Amino acid sequence: MYDVASPAFGIFLILVGCSHFLFRGYFRGLVPSWMPAKTVLVIASGATEIGLGAMMFFPDLRFAASLAAVLLISGYMVSHLDAARQMSTDGDLLLRPPVVAARIVVNLGYIAWAGLIAWFSL
Repeated sequence: MYDVASPAFGIFLILVGCSHFLFRGYFRGLVPSWMPAKTVLVIASGATEIGLGAMMFFPDLRFAASLAAVLLISGYMVSHLDAARQMSTDGDLLLRPPVVAARIVVNLGYIAWAGLIAWFSL
């Protein structure tokens, strides 16, 4: 299973990283309003995801890549917790309670996925 999980996570990271460039406006909308340089953050995080995803295909780099992915994706939790602070049943779909809850749960799942790859890379 580990032999499938690592490359699958690599492909996932590469696709999500590319989507940062293709759908920059969407990802800018996820960055909390109080954070500066939204476009720079979106581009930097997308490029980082692409790089980490590529590293997942090299067994000698998997531990470092998966650990870095845990840290990167944990950093995204700031966005989801900020959305939880702003939750509303009106307006923006991304701020509705079920969507915010799903964002947090899914993000935790990605962190767990990367963490398990790191664990099994030891």
